[in-house]
Amino acid sequence: MTDLSWKDDRTPLSVQFDDIYYADEDGLAEARYIFIEGTDLCGQLSSRGRLQVAELGFGTGLNFLATVDYLQKLPDHEISLHFFSVEKFPLSKDQIRRALSRWPEIDSLTSKMLAQYQPDTEGWTKVHISESIQLHLWIGDVIDFLKLLPTKIDAWYLDGFSPRKNPEMWSTEVFEGIARKSAPGSRFSTFASAGFVRRGLESSGFQVQKRPGFGRKRDSLSGHFLR
Repeated sequence: MTDLSWKDDRTPLSVQFDDIYYADEDGLAEARYIFIEGTDLCGQLSSRGRLQVAELGFGTGLNFLATVDYLQKLPDHEISLHFFSVEKFPLSKDQIRRALSRWPEIDSLTSKMLAQYQPDTEGWTKVHISESIQLHLWIGDVIDFLKLLPTKIDAWYLDGFSPRKNPEMWSTEVFEGIARKSAPGSRFSTFASAGFVRRGLESSGFQVQKRPGFGRKRDSLSGHFLR
């Protein structure tokens, strides 16, 4: 399993990448702001009737759980969500449980996810939250994940570690793979704001805009697919 240290005894930090998994201030609030609001998930749902979301960097599973929590609180409980995510260096169940213990409001979802989570199984594994809400988790390389995605994606959560510390998740090949698997009008959002990330996404067919970052971070990026 992945080696962690704990910042202030509550925020997990990857020893390998020397980077935190979510914002110190409040990772759940960050997930809601950067990814749910940043991809206009509610607007995507109302226009499509179902959602195909893909995430680069599963980590603790917090973005997935934040998305499920958000959707389950909407008036229409018959929402269809297929959430695809990739993780090359999976955390153990105990590590995830500790990381997510800060948010008791998602305890029941955390327990349901961890009961089916298989970090030692390479390739695809599946977690059923309900008949209409499923997580498809790829344990392995991001390029393989993008090639093997079985559907076009409506919303992308780009949440690898810092581009400076984990450039493999922010390469031209990754951006091109994202474009190939994007549905018309697909949206993306990310905490990152590096110039080469913006240029890479633009050259792959996305209109990119800056928006305020979360917490102490000045900027973040979001946008939509033009092709």
